[in-house]
Amino acid sequence: MKTARPYRTFNPTGIAPLKDSLPGATAVFCCAGTSLQSFQNEIAPREWPRFAVNGAIRWFKQNWNVPDFWCLADNPIVEHYAEDCLPITTVLALHEAGATCKKVLHNRVVYTADSTNEPITYNDGKSFFSRGTVLIGALEMARYMGVRRAFVFGLD
Repeated sequence: MKTARPYRTFNPTGIAPLKDSLPGATAVFCCAGTSLQSFQNEIAPREWPRFAVNGAIRWFKQNWNVPDFWCLADNPIVEHYAEDCLPITTVLALHEAGATCKKVLHNRVVYTADSTNEPITYNDGKSFFSRGTVLIGALEMARYMGVRRAFVFGLD
């Protein structure tokens, strides 16, 4: 019988100020896939937080003006889309992108979180796993923030 590996404890110091900041919220996550072009902002109530994932930040700027959060994990994304990150957008950066975000987006609020290929557990028992797509990391950070329902658009 195979023994399950125990989860490692993770103290998310980079995003700790956001813990439970959106209790019970429903959120909209927009990725940069072509199907995002058919999404209408009126589908979701304005009180639902908007998360732009990677290049969707440009789509937000052109169509909705300001997302509440920009989630990304790669340095080229930061450098390519920095001009689209509006001043009041909070940046959630995963992995090595955090340091680049802080350098390039010096006048923005940037929160960072590291993750690994193994599931890890927050001090409150919530697990965190964010490899494979930035959306997984964005959903996990939102869950840590208290989001309970999520609608995803543009993931194609």
